[in-house]
Amino acid sequence: MDDADGFNELPELAIRMDEALEALGENAAMVLSELNGYLCGILTSPEVIPDDEWLREIWDSEDDNGPFESLADANAFKALVRDYKKSIDDELSGETFEPIYDIDAETEEVIWEIWAIGFSRAMDLRIDSWNAYLESSDEEVSEALMNLMGLVAIADPEEESEAVSEEDLAEVHEAAPDIIPYAVLALYHGGERGLQRSHLDS
Repeated sequence: MDDADGFNELPELAIRMDEALEALGENAAMVLSELNGYLCGILTSPEVIPDDEWLREIWDSEDDNGPFESLADANAFKALVRDYKKSIDDELSGETFEPIYDIDAETEEVIWEIWAIGFSRAMDLRIDSWNAYLESSDEEVSEALMNLMGLVAIADPEEESEAVSEEDLAEVHEAAPDIIPYAVLALYHGGERGLQRSHLDS
């Protein structure tokens, strides 16, 4: 998928990642925007998740080597994903973050819901551990996760959510693309692993 097909300008590594996901065809469990959200969830998870576990979620297979024709192909794909994850990690370590959203080609509307669903898939891997953020004494952290969980509830039809008026829903849809990066940065820098990183850097 190139920029004209639904994304704003993408870094070269993100373009390569998108092409690799498309090459998986029906075996791919995620598109690029969803993967971006998923990896943000992995990077901000209160509990570290082993690579082999979270990598399997990216394709529709329980096999560690996925749907690839050879071990070399599997390893090349995994290496690309790890490089892409590292690029997101590097971006989050700064003061700004730009999530990758799909853009509706006709309306130019930002489709943030796909990103949110990816983030929720990462949360599901260690769902109970996220309570640490909700119970955090840092209000910015707890509020950030509550905001993201609210967006997930709207984005994912399988999630139970309270009834929201059409007017409020329209406001959420308009604000969501800007809420997400601030919330992710708050979790990355202020969450449990963020505190661990700050101790290591000091």
